[in-house]
Amino acid sequence: MADADAPVPERLLDAALEVAAMHGLNRLSVGDVAKRAGLSRPTLYRAFPGGKQHLFVAMGLRELAAYRQGVV
Repeated sequence: MADADAPVPERLLDAALEVAAMHGLNRLSVGDVAKRAGLSRPTLYRAFPGGKQHLFVAMGLRELAAYRQGVV
């Protein structure tokens, strides 16, 4: 479960990774991500106005940054 004390975008990204791990990216829905984060769909759309695509880009960038940090 996403950390309730984390900033909203981080909670959503954590939840998106959890949902993707359980169901795969093809079956990931913004509703499932919001529910997993303990937030509403409108909150997700406020944090990621582009919806699922914006969320995927943010997930990818965050994971790439973590990977690069681990390599250095």
